[in-house]
Amino acid sequence: MPEKGHYKLVLDGGILEGHDLNDVKTKLAGLLKFDSKKIERLLASTPLTIKKNIDYPTASKYKEALRAAGASCQIERIENNVSDPTPPPLAQIDRLARTGKNQVGKGAEEAAIKSKIRPSWIWYVIAILLTAVPIVFAVIKIPLALFSNLASGIEFTAPGAIEFTIDQPDKYIIWYTTYDGHSHRRDIPQDIKIVVYNPRNERYLNVSAPGWKKTETILDVERQSIAEVVFKQAGVYTIEVSGGFPATELVLRRSLGSGFFNNFVVPILMSLIGPMVGLVIAIFVFIKRSNAKTSLFPTSITRKQERQWAMLSHIGTFSACLIPFGNIIVPLVIWQVKKQESSFTVEHSKESLNFQISLLIYYIASTLLILIIIGFILFIGLFIFNIIIVIKAGIKANEGEFFKYPMTIRFFK
Repeated sequence: MPEKGHYKLVLDGGILEGHDLNDVKTKLAGLLKFDSKKIERLLASTPLTIKKNIDYPTASKYKEALRAAGASCQIERIENNVSDPTPPPLAQIDRLARTGKNQVGKGAEEAAIKSKIRPSWIWYVIAILLTAVPIVFAVIKIPLALFSNLASGIEFTAPGAIEFTIDQPDKYIIWYTTYDGHSHRRDIPQDIKIVVYNPRNERYLNVSAPGWKKTETILDVERQSIAEVVFKQAGVYTIEVSGGFPATELVLRRSLGSGFFNNFVVPILMSLIGPMVGLVIAIFVFIKRSNAKTSLFPTSITRKQERQWAMLSHIGTFSACLIPFGNIIVPLVIWQVKKQESSFTVEHSKESLNFQISLLIYYIASTLLILIIIGFILFIGLFIFNIIIVIKAGIKANEGEFFKYPMTIRFFK
């Protein structure tokens, strides 16, 4: 952890956006207890060190006070370049040995402190598992359900009758082969008659037309649904198909919609919700660990780095093209990670976040109006406007200037 007296506060002569030069001079005069002429000379001779040999928390307090007055300033580490007189050879060897031990001890101390940073890195593993496991489950479950459904079909030749066993009571679909991949295509015969009989209670089951006609293609074979029947009990049944048509293959197969929720809806929802929860956890852990590291090992940020991070809070919103809600995530993370280091970066990231949330609201409104032409026009206009204004904001941030987005609801001030 940095020792006391390793930092200095440097006034760079800049005036923060939204502040008047005369007001800044007046506030600095009251803050530093200088007269106006001395303030004039102070601003003219920048960059100027106004506080040195102070610790980082103290430097941060001075910095915030000066920025509140409208003056731009930076915290810089003091590099100690003053060398001690060269000691005698034996004394020098002894000193180097002691220094090496101190450095080893300091490194071990820092490693011990880092190991205590919370939340633990194990939460990253949990986030990865929450993202990967549901996706793997969906990738396996959905094809397996489809294959199981196709493999469970009972094939028979019609006209004719067969006896078969139902293991899972449910609604079943009867498929008529319209093309077997070899002979010519067949139309569904108009005089086809299907009867399903339960020999246990000597009753006929109700055979009805399908709720909606479906067509399936498996390799070169094409089939069309022609009837559906509900089996309420497991057991042995007889099906008889009659009509004046040539011998054709039919398939009796359990309806895919019967297990649709468990086989398809649940895996899809899991593959969507799991990665979202994992991403939220990963972002939360990253922010908390970054803030903890900054508190334990405070470092100064240069003006150039400050501008780069501010620019990234704007340009990084284009990551939404690859990452869902990346335009919200990027400025939010930069704001939370850099809030202890740079008020300039914080202001830019909050402004970017406010604009992107506002833009999302406008996109939703445009989508609702898509049924009329104006909604489509608004959507395209917002998309183009976003690209132009974000690039402009990034340029302003890189130049060290503040920027206010138009049409923005400022949720965070």
